[in-house]
Amino acid sequence: RDLHVSIRRQRLMCIRDSVRETAKSVGLSVYDKPSNSCLASRIPWGQSVTAERLARIEIGEKIIKQLTGAKQVRVRDMNGIAKIEVAADELSLLENNTVLQKIKEQLKLISFEDVSIDPEGYRPGKINVITS
Repeated sequence: RDLHVSIRRQRLMCIRDSVRETAKSVGLSVYDKPSNSCLASRIPWGQSVTAERLARIEIGEKIIKQLTGAKQVRVRDMNGIAKIEVAADELSLLENNTVLQKIKEQLKLISFEDVSIDPEGYRPGKINVITS
């Protein structure tokens, strides 16, 4: 069963890579844009999903992208605490204390109580591991 899932995942990754190459070859500017999942996936299971929480997650991710230039950003809403994840190869973008302070200030303005950085970086499905 695990082998079957692994083979299937490899096939899907090949298809994704092929689509990205085709998009690049025809000049689409979004050929390397990271995939983006539903904002509700940033809220742990069992917690309420509200329009306010979704809005602050979306705005929070835009703030971080604008201030750092990071492409892959997730803001997890952990009971009012913003847990920031960026791609592992982009973690250095969060090392500038001035930028980090601006991020924290702006996220608090949109009702996050506190802010933390995930030192391991972004990984799809991580919130399911965090909350289990």
